Amino acid sequence: MGPGKQIPTRELRASEVPLVEPDQVDRTTSIGGQLGDLWTFALSFDGYAYFGGTDPAHDRLVQFAQSVSKEFRETGVLPKLGEIGMYRACLFAEQRRWAWMAYSDLAMADVQYYKALADEIRRRVH
Repeated sequence: MGPGKQIPTRELRASEVPLVEPDQVDRTTSIGGQLGDLWTFALSFDGYAYFGGTDPAHDRLVQFAQSVSKEFRETGVLPKLGEIGMYRACLFAEQRRWAWMAYSDLAMADVQYYKALADEIRRRVH
């Protein structure tokens, strides 16, 4: 899955953010494969460019995204982040992580985190 059409945050509409319904995920098949719409949406934002677009941007993005994911997994609540781009960058990083894992399966905890990110992004746009 390669980069898709970029959607600038200022032009993003709530209807463009896919709904993630963890209770509708079929646990007998690849969870990651069922998230195609979410992955396409995640790639509509360039998280690397958001974090500077240089070689160190990858590391900065990964460290940031891991800290947000860790806090969510420990508390069940997304941390308050200043800009919607930060949430979009986290979702972008999760899509890239899934692709780097050679499309291996994901856990339901991952899906809960993706739902929280998508819901927060949707909440912040029109």
